[in-house]
Amino acid sequence: GLLSGFCNSLIAFPQVFTQAVAVSLVPAVAAAFKIRDKHGVQENIKLGYRTTMIMAFPCAFGIFALAEPILLLLYPAQKASAIAAVPTLMIMALSVVFLAITQTSVGVLQSIGKQTLPVIHLAIGCVGKFVVTYVLVGIHSINIKGAAIGTMLAYIVALVLNNISVKKYTGTKLSYDLTYIRPCIAAAIMGVCAFAAHRLTVGFLGNSIATLLAILVGVIIYVVLIFTLKAITLKEVESMPGGTKLVKIIRRFVK
Repeated sequence: GLLSGFCNSLIAFPQVFTQAVAVSLVPAVAAAFKIRDKHGVQENIKLGYRTTMIMAFPCAFGIFALAEPILLLLYPAQKASAIAAVPTLMIMALSVVFLAITQTSVGVLQSIGKQTLPVIHLAIGCVGKFVVTYVLVGIHSINIKGAAIGTMLAYIVALVLNNISVKKYTGTKLSYDLTYIRPCIAAAIMGVCAFAAHRLTVGFLGNSIATLLAILVGVIIYVVLIFTLKAITLKEVESMPGGTKLVKIIRRFVK
């Protein structure tokens, strides 16, 4: 109940955004791949990965930092159960990043006609999940958290195997600094600020308002940081679906 009722529903929400990027990546890469435009294939893949990470990292760090406030906001009538689900949700929050990379790599492999590979890789990951879950859940001190750890392991195995295949068949070499490190730093700072904002205001605003305020603070700080750290440019944002409108909003906060 804690895993499926409290945690899975929250973790599924960020997938709406990351899956949208993965889906939009397929026609762009497929078109370039068909005409053997190697540069176009690689540039689309790089932008796809970076965009996904820019979305996934703040979701992961945000849920991790505000796990308890968010659960109490959503389930005020089940306070004890919500608090009990916090450690499991924090573990599963980290898996958002790994799931996002998996989804993106699946989109890339589908677009170049290697759609069976992700299925095989995920099956291998599921075997690892089964073993890890069986062992860890049986340890009383770990209990249901073992299922969350097993899920995270399955995504890690799948994404590693997928990324090896992406590099093998497209020759794409990702910049770890741009793709992972900069969004991670921005999200980590955002998480700390959101957590601090909640702690400073919960005493006199109450959990619900303090949590919403902390999320708003986190969003503003993260948007400023990803452009300050040059994790993505406004030109790249503009090239995405709905990017023109998004750029107009961003320009109000970032010059």
